[in-house]
Amino acid sequence: MGRNKLERLAGPGNVYFANISEGWLGYTIVFVSLITFMSFAGIFVLGWKNSKHSLRYTFIINLIFTILISVMINDDYKAINQDELIISTLGKKEKIPWSDVKHAYLKGKITSDGFKKSSGSSFKWKFEFVLKNGDTEEFGPFTYFKYNLKDSLNIKKLLADKNISLTIDQLSDEEWEYVQIDMDYEEEVKPEDFYSLFQYDPKSGQYYYIHY
Repeated sequence: MGRNKLERLAGPGNVYFANISEGWLGYTIVFVSLITFMSFAGIFVLGWKNSKHSLRYTFIINLIFTILISVMINDDYKAINQDELIISTLGKKEKIPWSDVKHAYLKGKITSDGFKKSSGSSFKWKFEFVLKNGDTEEFGPFTYFKYNLKDSLNIKKLLADKNISLTIDQLSDEEWEYVQIDMDYEEEVKPEDFYSLFQYDPKSGQYYYIHY
């Protein structure tokens, strides 16, 4: 997604905004685009007339498929603003007013990233909103970076302003070890922002409660 388009979609009033086409559709379009490029390269080298029918069909079908997926995920995003939650997927936009939100959870866990042979671990968190009709909507994941922490703190503040109760996970000793490693590497991040997010006092080693 181009920068100008991202800024247009995000808008100035959003507390949080994220493109959500990085999921399976995002990986699919990367894979299909690669096949399209490889088949095009083969046709370019051999020439259209000298290339096999199967190669030409592969190129045409995958090109059409790439264009279709690109159009489908053109405006896929999630946003949180002062008035509502917004989920836009496959051309369908859903707006959920704060009056429909019953409760929120801040959940964190260690996740595996990448494929098995080259996978690593990191600590990530997400916000889960429980709606009054029983449905749930998730926003995230967030990782230990400056802007992720800023967005998360802004979401917490907005929840407090809307008087929506928030339940926060308490990190295990193993999870704190991962977070401490991230703190050593990310120089621009303020550790106190993370402590504030999970409402933890590192001096006393205790969590504290904030009444919303």
